[in-house]
Amino acid sequence: MGIFDIGKGIAAVAIAQWLFDAPQPFVLATGLAVVAGHIWPIYLKFTGGNGLATTLGVLSVLLPKELLIALAITLLLLIITRNPVLSVNISLLFAMPVSAWFMEKSWLLVTYCLLLMLIMGLHFLPTARAAIIKAGSKENLFAELLRRNKAG
Repeated sequence: MGIFDIGKGIAAVAIAQWLFDAPQPFVLATGLAVVAGHIWPIYLKFTGGNGLATTLGVLSVLLPKELLIALAITLLLLIITRNPVLSVNISLLFAMPVSAWFMEKSWLLVTYCLLLMLIMGLHFLPTARAAIIKAGSKENLFAELLRRNKAG
């Protein structure tokens, strides 16, 4: 299913960008719409996927070099945390806006990356809340987020 979700993000932005020759704000709005539509689909009573694969598809068209940097950071974090979801989310949250600024020098793209990550973060809040409750303490929270077994 992940390949189809990535393809959905790629297709939506590519169609807006290449077929319609739309201005950049319209293309960016298309990317936001496809991610939001994946996370909160109307036909599934607003309960969809986590949007990560669709976001990767959108970013692969809009900011391919920046995404490669974020994926390299993801690999480093994956070695440390052994948790793919946490690694990808952390690297996207921090690496995409920073690399968009340094490589593109565009506040619009930095804001766009931050907005995408805000959407992903809002969707992740219930999962984080459940991990906090399940962990019971600060020491166990880190282990719970990393999905590691607690010592003892």
